[in-house]
Amino acid sequence: MILRTIIVEDEPLSRLFLDNLLSEFCPDVNVIARATSEDEAVRLIEEMQPDLVFLDIELQQGGGFGVLQRINCSNTHIIFTTAYDHHAITSIRFSGGCYISKPIDLESLKSAIKNITDDANAAHERKAISHLLETLSNNNLPLHLAILISGAYEYVRVTHIIRIEAVDKGCCFFLKNNTAVKSDLELKEYEKLLCDHDFFRTQVQHLVNIAEIKKIEGEKIFMSNGSIVPLSAKREDELNNKLNK
Repeated sequence: MILRTIIVEDEPLSRLFLDNLLSEFCPDVNVIARATSEDEAVRLIEEMQPDLVFLDIELQQGGGFGVLQRINCSNTHIIFTTAYDHHAITSIRFSGGCYISKPIDLESLKSAIKNITDDANAAHERKAISHLLETLSNNNLPLHLAILISGAYEYVRVTHIIRIEAVDKGCCFFLKNNTAVKSDLELKEYEKLLCDHDFFRTQVQHLVNIAEIKKIEGEKIFMSNGSIVPLSAKREDELNNKLNK
Protein backbone atom coordinates (compact mmCIF):
# COMPACT_ATOMS: atom_id res chain seq x y z
CA MET A 1 0.00 0.00 0.00
CA ILE A 2 1.30 3.42 -0.98
CA LEU A 3 0.77 6.05 1.72
CA ARG A 4 -0.38 9.38 0.29
CA THR A 5 1.46 11.75 2.58
CA ILE A 6 1.49 15.43 3.54
CA ILE A 7 4.45 17.04 5.30
CA VAL A 8 3.58 19.93 7.64
CA GLU A 9 6.86 21.71 8.34
CA ASP A 10 7.76 25.41 8.14
CA GLU A 11 11.55 25.09 8.29
CA PRO A 12 12.81 24.71 4.69
CA LEU A 13 15.87 22.62 5.54
CA SER A 14 13.94 20.29 7.86
CA ARG A 15 11.21 19.91 5.24
CA LEU A 16 13.73 19.12 2.50
CA PHE A 17 15.62 16.69 4.73
CA LEU A 18 12.48 14.72 5.61
CA ASP A 19 11.33 14.82 1.99
CA ASN A 20 14.66 13.36 0.84
CA LEU A 21 14.66 10.62 3.49
CA LEU A 22 11.17 9.54 2.48
CA SER A 23 11.95 9.67 -1.22
CA GLU A 24 15.16 7.67 -0.94
CA PHE A 25 14.44 5.16 1.81
CA CYS A 26 10.66 4.83 2.18
CA PRO A 27 9.24 3.57 -1.14
CA ASP A 28 5.75 3.07 0.35
CA VAL A 29 5.45 6.80 1.11
CA ASN A 30 4.36 9.22 -1.62
CA VAL A 31 4.52 12.89 -0.59
CA ILE A 32 1.59 14.61 -2.31
CA ALA A 33 1.77 18.02 -0.62
CA ARG A 34 3.69 20.20 1.81
CA ALA A 35 2.31 22.82 4.19
CA THR A 36 4.07 25.52 6.19
CA SER A 37 1.26 26.90 8.37
CA GLU A 38 -1.69 25.64 10.39
CA ASP A 39 -4.31 27.08 8.02
CA GLU A 40 -2.60 25.67 4.93
CA ALA A 41 -2.22 22.26 6.59
CA VAL A 42 -5.90 22.13 7.54
CA ARG A 43 -6.96 23.11 4.01
CA LEU A 44 -4.70 20.54 2.31
CA ILE A 45 -5.63 17.71 4.66
CA GLU A 46 -9.34 18.37 4.23
CA GLU A 47 -9.02 18.61 0.45
CA MET A 48 -6.65 15.69 -0.17
CA GLN A 49 -7.56 13.26 2.65
CA PRO A 50 -4.03 11.84 2.96
CA ASP A 51 -3.20 8.47 4.50
CA LEU A 52 -0.35 9.93 6.55
CA VAL A 53 0.64 13.36 7.89
CA PHE A 54 4.01 14.32 9.34
CA LEU A 55 2.90 17.09 11.66
CA ASP A 56 5.41 19.54 13.13
CA ILE A 57 4.26 20.68 16.58
CA GLU A 58 5.91 24.10 16.40
CA LEU A 59 4.89 26.30 13.46
CA GLN A 60 5.50 30.03 13.09
CA GLN A 61 1.88 30.42 12.00
CA GLY A 62 -0.20 28.21 14.28
CA GLY A 63 0.82 24.78 15.48
CA GLY A 64 0.49 21.07 14.92
CA PHE A 65 -1.88 20.59 17.82
CA GLY A 66 -4.08 23.31 16.35
CA VAL A 67 -4.17 21.35 13.10
CA LEU A 68 -5.10 18.19 14.96
CA GLN A 69 -8.01 19.89 16.70
CA ARG A 70 -9.40 21.23 13.43
CA ILE A 71 -9.31 18.14 11.21
CA ASN A 72 -11.10 14.81 11.07
CA CYS A 73 -8.21 12.39 11.36
CA SER A 74 -10.17 9.16 11.79
CA ASN A 75 -8.71 7.79 8.54
CA THR A 76 -5.35 9.55 8.67
CA HIS A 77 -2.18 8.38 10.41
CA ILE A 78 -0.38 11.12 12.34
CA ILE A 79 3.35 11.21 13.13
CA PHE A 80 4.33 14.28 15.13
CA THR A 81 7.75 15.86 14.70
CA THR A 82 9.45 18.32 17.01
CA ALA A 83 12.85 19.76 17.83
CA TYR A 84 11.83 20.69 21.36
CA ASP A 85 11.58 18.51 24.45
CA HIS A 86 8.71 20.31 26.17
CA HIS A 87 5.16 19.79 27.41
CA ALA A 88 3.96 18.90 23.91
CA ILE A 89 6.03 15.70 23.87
CA THR A 90 4.84 14.92 27.38
CA SER A 91 1.22 15.20 26.23
CA ILE A 92 1.92 12.87 23.30
CA ARG A 93 3.69 10.35 25.51
CA PHE A 94 0.83 10.38 28.03
CA SER A 95 -1.50 9.43 25.17
CA GLY A 96 0.86 6.86 23.64
CA GLY A 97 0.94 8.77 20.36
CA CYS A 98 3.67 8.56 17.72
CA TYR A 99 6.36 11.22 17.46
CA ILE A 100 9.89 11.69 16.15
CA SER A 101 12.42 14.12 17.57
CA LYS A 102 14.33 16.31 15.13
CA PRO A 103 16.85 16.05 13.63
CA ILE A 104 15.14 12.95 12.31
CA ASP A 105 17.25 9.82 11.92
CA LEU A 106 16.40 7.12 9.42
CA GLU A 107 15.83 4.29 11.90
CA SER A 108 13.38 6.35 13.97
CA LEU A 109 11.57 7.34 10.78
CA LYS A 110 11.24 3.76 9.53
CA SER A 111 10.17 2.54 12.95
CA ALA A 112 7.47 5.21 13.25
CA ILE A 113 6.04 4.42 9.81
CA LYS A 114 6.05 0.69 10.56
CA ASN A 115 4.30 1.22 13.89
CA ILE A 116 1.50 3.42 12.63
CA THR A 117 0.80 1.22 9.58
CA ASP A 118 0.76 -2.06 11.51
CA ASP A 119 -2.83 -3.31 11.53
CA ALA A 120 -2.40 -4.47 15.13
CA ASN A 121 -1.74 -0.85 16.17
CA ALA A 122 -4.68 0.72 14.35
CA ALA A 123 -7.08 0.66 17.30
CA HIS A 124 -4.41 2.01 19.63
CA GLU A 125 -3.59 4.90 17.31
CA ARG A 126 -7.23 6.04 17.30
CA LYS A 127 -7.32 5.85 21.09
CA ALA A 128 -4.03 7.73 21.37
CA ILE A 129 -5.31 10.61 19.24
CA SER A 130 -8.58 10.63 21.19
CA HIS A 131 -6.75 10.89 24.52
CA LEU A 132 -4.41 13.55 23.16
CA LEU A 133 -7.38 15.64 22.04
CA GLU A 134 -8.85 15.12 25.51
CA THR A 135 -5.63 16.48 27.02
CA LEU A 136 -5.60 19.50 24.71
CA SER A 137 -9.17 20.36 25.64
CA ASN A 138 -8.25 20.09 29.33
CA ASN A 139 -5.65 22.90 29.29
CA ASN A 140 -2.91 20.39 28.44
CA LEU A 141 -3.50 18.44 31.65
CA PRO A 142 -3.59 14.69 30.84
CA LEU A 143 -6.49 12.78 32.34
CA HIS A 144 -5.26 9.34 31.27
CA LEU A 145 -1.87 7.66 31.02
CA ALA A 146 -0.98 5.06 28.38
CA ILE A 147 0.71 2.11 30.10
CA LEU A 148 2.70 -0.38 28.04
CA ILE A 149 1.59 -3.88 29.07
CA SER A 150 2.89 -6.96 27.23
CA GLY A 151 3.70 -4.87 24.17
CA ALA A 152 0.29 -3.14 23.99
CA TYR A 153 -1.08 0.02 25.56
CA GLU A 154 -3.81 0.23 28.15
CA TYR A 155 -5.14 3.47 29.64
CA VAL A 156 -5.60 4.34 33.30
CA ARG A 157 -6.95 7.55 34.77
CA VAL A 158 -4.08 9.48 36.34
CA THR A 159 -6.05 10.16 39.53
CA HIS A 160 -6.67 6.42 39.93
CA ILE A 161 -2.95 5.68 40.36
CA ILE A 162 -2.03 5.31 44.03
CA ARG A 163 1.59 4.33 43.60
CA ILE A 164 4.08 2.65 41.25
CA GLU A 165 6.78 0.22 42.30
CA ALA A 166 9.81 -0.97 40.36
CA VAL A 167 9.82 -4.73 39.81
CA ASP A 168 11.91 -7.13 37.75
CA LYS A 169 11.86 -6.06 34.07
CA GLY A 170 9.38 -3.22 34.54
CA CYS A 171 7.17 -1.70 37.19
CA CYS A 172 3.80 -2.32 38.83
CA PHE A 173 0.93 0.17 39.06
CA PHE A 174 -1.26 -0.06 42.15
CA LEU A 175 -4.63 1.48 41.38
CA LYS A 176 -7.82 2.41 43.16
CA ASN A 177 -10.36 -0.47 43.24
CA ASN A 178 -7.52 -2.69 44.55
CA THR A 179 -6.14 -3.67 41.14
CA ALA A 180 -2.53 -3.82 40.01
CA VAL A 181 -1.04 -3.92 36.52
CA LYS A 182 2.54 -4.58 35.46
CA SER A 183 4.15 -2.44 32.77
CA ASP A 184 7.01 -3.37 30.47
CA LEU A 185 8.68 0.01 31.03
CA GLU A 186 10.99 0.93 33.89
CA LEU A 187 9.82 3.19 36.70
CA LYS A 188 12.06 6.05 35.56
CA GLU A 189 10.13 6.33 32.29
CA TYR A 190 6.89 7.04 34.13
CA GLU A 191 8.62 9.31 36.64
CA LYS A 192 9.60 11.61 33.75
CA LEU A 193 5.94 11.95 32.83
CA LEU A 194 4.34 12.08 36.26
CA CYS A 195 6.79 14.21 38.25
CA ASP A 196 5.01 17.40 37.15
CA HIS A 197 1.61 15.95 38.08
CA ASP A 198 2.00 15.61 41.85
CA PHE A 199 3.84 12.31 41.89
CA PHE A 200 6.96 11.90 44.01
CA ARG A 201 9.90 9.47 43.95
CA THR A 202 10.18 8.48 47.61
CA GLN A 203 12.99 6.03 47.15
CA VAL A 204 14.75 4.26 44.28
CA GLN A 205 11.94 1.69 43.82
CA HIS A 206 8.86 3.78 44.59
CA LEU A 207 6.82 6.59 43.02
CA VAL A 208 3.68 7.76 44.82
CA ASN A 209 0.67 9.93 44.09
CA ILE A 210 0.97 12.70 46.68
CA ALA A 211 -2.81 13.06 46.84
CA GLU A 212 -3.06 9.44 48.06
CA ILE A 213 -0.69 9.87 51.04
CA LYS A 214 -2.54 9.46 54.36
CA LYS A 215 0.31 10.07 56.78
CA ILE A 216 4.07 9.96 57.19
CA GLU A 217 5.78 8.46 60.21
CA GLY A 218 9.54 8.66 60.14
CA GLU A 219 10.70 6.87 57.02
CA LYS A 220 7.35 5.23 56.32
CA ILE A 221 4.56 6.58 54.09
CA PHE A 222 1.05 5.23 54.63
CA MET A 223 -0.98 5.24 51.43
CA SER A 224 -4.76 5.36 50.93
CA ASN A 225 -4.93 1.66 49.96
CA GLY A 226 -3.24 0.57 53.19
CA SER A 227 0.20 -0.02 51.68
CA ILE A 228 3.35 1.30 53.35
CA VAL A 229 6.06 2.83 51.18
CA PRO A 230 9.63 3.54 52.35
CA LEU A 231 10.83 7.16 52.33
CA SER A 232 14.48 7.99 51.83
CA ALA A 233 15.78 10.26 54.59
CA LYS A 234 17.39 12.40 51.89
CA ARG A 235 13.98 13.06 50.32
CA GLU A 236 11.95 13.67 53.46
CA ASP A 237 12.33 17.47 53.50
CA GLU A 238 11.45 17.77 49.80
CA LEU A 239 8.30 15.69 50.24
CA ASN A 240 7.21 17.68 53.31
CA ASN A 241 7.67 20.91 51.34
CA LYS A 242 5.44 19.56 48.57
CA LEU A 243 2.81 18.47 51.06
CA ASN A 244 2.84 21.85 52.78
CA LYS A 245 2.20 23.56 49.46
